Amino acid sequence: MKSRTILAFFAVVALATSFSVSAQDDLRGYVAAVSDGNGSVKLFWPMPDGTWPSKGYTVQRTSPQGGTAVIAQGLRPGYDPRLMEGLAGSRRDPLKQLEAWDRQVAAGKNPGDFDGFKNYLFLFAVDDFSFAKAMGLAWEDHNDLSGPVVYQVMEPDGKVVGLSMP
Repeated sequence: MKSRTILAFFAVVALATSFSVSAQDDLRGYVAAVSDGNGSVKLFWPMPDGTWPSKGYTVQRTSPQGGTAVIAQGLRPGYDPRLMEGLAGSRRDPLKQLEAWDRQVAAGKNPGDFDGFKNYLFLFAVDDFSFAKAMGLAWEDHNDLSGPVVYQVMEPDGKVVGLSMP
């Protein structure tokens, strides 16, 4: 029950903030960050406007003392075979299709209703954190920091696509 409440919160924040921030040139959205109070923080961010960066997203954490650390790299659909293996076939197969279509669209081909398919799969991501991670839209950070922590989701070139509130 608690994880469904957290995921529902992620969905509301991600959807609400992605529309309000989209007009800004340097920032397309926020990263929803929810702590469980035991050193684990679940992060969730909206889908890209087009395709995922070919080298995936990078997640960076800035501590209260100002130090930064890269906590994840290469986040994109299907990036981690272990995550894919942990999904039921009914969730794994559409994600494999998304991964293939993402590559085709990035190469200039039109395999079908890519945006509609992404939006359909986003509904699964909101309901299933493991699916969101396998889709390259979520991460779980385990740390022992106290105080406000800021998370950034960036493209490989360093462009910030999402930022959490401290």
